[in-house]
Amino acid sequence: MHRLKEDSLNEESSPREGSPPAAGDNGNCINSSMADITSQEILRRLGICSTKNPRAYSEERDIPLIRQTETWDCGLACLQMILVWLRRDTAKDLEGTNADDEVVCGSLSISSEAEKAWMVNFVATKSIWTVDLVMLLQHILTCNRIYPGDEDMNTMQGNGSVDSTLEIQQQCPCPPKFSYLFCSTKFGVDESYSDLGYYKDAFPSDELRVENLFRIARKQNMPLLQTSRISLQVLMDITSKQGVVAIALLDNRILRGNAIHIASSYSGHYVIICGVSRNDNDINNARMNSPDGNDGSATHDFCMAIKNPGSAEQVQFITPSIFEKAWRAKGTDEDVIFIAKHILF
Repeated sequence: MHRLKEDSLNEESSPREGSPPAAGDNGNCINSSMADITSQEILRRLGICSTKNPRAYSEERDIPLIRQTETWDCGLACLQMILVWLRRDTAKDLEGTNADDEVVCGSLSISSEAEKAWMVNFVATKSIWTVDLVMLLQHILTCNRIYPGDEDMNTMQGNGSVDSTLEIQQQCPCPPKFSYLFCSTKFGVDESYSDLGYYKDAFPSDELRVENLFRIARKQNMPLLQTSRISLQVLMDITSKQGVVAIALLDNRILRGNAIHIASSYSGHYVIICGVSRNDNDINNARMNSPDGNDGSATHDFCMAIKNPGSAEQVQFITPSIFEKAWRAKGTDEDVIFIAKHILF
């Protein structure tokens, strides 16, 4: 899993009864089986019971588009989109603000701006790696019930202090119950990337910081799953479930359709996978936007639907071939964070 610093801005399921599994209670393991993972295993770790009917893509269109404001904050923008989506099942969030009012035309409300500021302060870096987003998710999930006074968290934040529970709830209201699972082909820092231009400048400091975050993740037994490969079919199966979306790390240069792509030109970018569409218009849209008309997309009867914080499009449709190339490109480690919304009865 690798850092993010972009070069451009630009079967139905239902939750099990009761709460989703807490961190450490669902068989989480940093070094799980390296074999191909199944959708059933991922759903089990998310605490989701699967039924046979897939949801219609349109059910996830209510994820708001939040545009990134810097070259480096697309991951935070994705996380804010997820949080607004999680809160939309309730009439009002914990601050008493209607969730529909949190985002207007891609811009944040005052309360959401405060939430964004808290996130920026929490990660305390502009060189964001996927594990930074995981730490944010975990902190939000537990609403500061695990970490107060934890020396590891003090070290992680780098400021020797931990926000009080009240301040966290004021600046980042806890959403309804949810679970997440971070999957990657590698957890840690790949030293072979130290000579790549994209990583070179920040690599020494990033290496120490990121390894420390994984040490914390191991100690807290956070929901991480290392696997040699997640098939595109499994990714589709999971993100076609009701109440499940994913944040994926892609190579932005492939996503944007650069005609010439070499390994050293990697540029990380986070997007939200919000569904799979089989609508003919969406598929044609994806094919028209494909940088390579011969990418094999004509053989697919679906396309990937994503929320891209670097784009003004409310929903971006991508051919499976382009998505997979961007997701499996060198530098991404095929990072993906699955997030499941658990409706409480």
